[in-house]
Amino acid sequence: MPNPTIDYSVSYFFARGNTLVRSISNKLEISSDGGITFPKEVTLPTQVIPDELRLVHVFNNGDILVASHRQAFYTANGIDWSESAYKNANGSNWARSLHYDNFSPLNGQRPCVINGVDCLLFSNYNNNENQNVLTTPGKSYAWLSEDNGRTLKAIFSLGETICQNTGTTVTARHIHSATQDPFTGAIYMDTGDEDRNINSHWIKGVHNANNNTWTWTDLGTGHFRKTCGIHYDENYIYGVLDTENGGLIRYNRGQENNTANVTQLLTTINDCIGGVFGKNGDCLIHQAVWNASDPGNVLWYSPNKIDWTRIVLNGQDMPEGWDNTTTFIKSWQPMDNGKAFVDVQLRGTTGYHEYNFRPSVSLNAILAKYGFPNAFK
Repeated sequence: MPNPTIDYSVSYFFARGNTLVRSISNKLEISSDGGITFPKEVTLPTQVIPDELRLVHVFNNGDILVASHRQAFYTANGIDWSESAYKNANGSNWARSLHYDNFSPLNGQRPCVINGVDCLLFSNYNNNENQNVLTTPGKSYAWLSEDNGRTLKAIFSLGETICQNTGTTVTARHIHSATQDPFTGAIYMDTGDEDRNINSHWIKGVHNANNNTWTWTDLGTGHFRKTCGIHYDENYIYGVLDTENGGLIRYNRGQENNTANVTQLLTTINDCIGGVFGKNGDCLIHQAVWNASDPGNVLWYSPNKIDWTRIVLNGQDMPEGWDNTTTFIKSWQPMDNGKAFVDVQLRGTTGYHEYNFRPSVSLNAILAKYGFPNAFK
């Protein structure tokens, strides 16, 4: 019997818990039972062109935020939309760019809870290819909403926010990710790219509950700071290594400020640009097309972060229009039922701010086809 064909007909924009959101034309279809049914339909605000949709977030109370790379909007009832207010860290009004990316994250957002409040945390990638990052830091920010999308506050800004331990700002092209460590509440960010000894940082933020501000620490630069995603468990902090001979690295907790303590768990030919981590210890890393000669349609799966299988998807497995520059990019962590999703960028040469995150695919379907039907379960 022939292997099943992987379905690339649907684009997913949010996956967490039991909530899954898919996009069809100017509609969002929302499931609250892990993707079994999609009974709720929401029409996008008229200001958001479907091909420019970059971000969808469903808060725990059911409110929804959507964003193009230019504007963000929220709704409490799925009908009436209002534009979010944009603020700097000090509460002053933030002026959005009309030309460059403001709100396109590189990876799917993860849970963030601050003082018991469900929050939205993400960073915008800001892919301005012609920028000289040595003189002009990227317009990239860590964004936080503590009020269900009514306000987006830039709590960290490249070239503007001062790190307490260095007394200086951070120079970089963009922020690859901003996520909260669920075990400590701290925020970690990784920045890129070259010169990695100048532009690739790990940054840690600690919240000051008394005045609702953040204290930022630059944990350092270099080869083992050039990552695209930071992940956490009780004992370790992991980074998806975005370099030649990339893969997965690990720091012991409390030692993430010293790259001499790093352990490389997976070494790939190319750089890697994202990872999915299961609750039972399994892991998938998606490889990119830059910095080496391997194709981009490569996934690495491990049931234990020790034994790895290299999966090279062939033409039958890939969406129409694929070639060796096709890259899996922007993944979500597994839902409560173990479902996990990743988007596909058909051309590695397309500017990220022009990429519309379509199509996307179930990682479970791919892994089942290649012998891992219980991945992330």
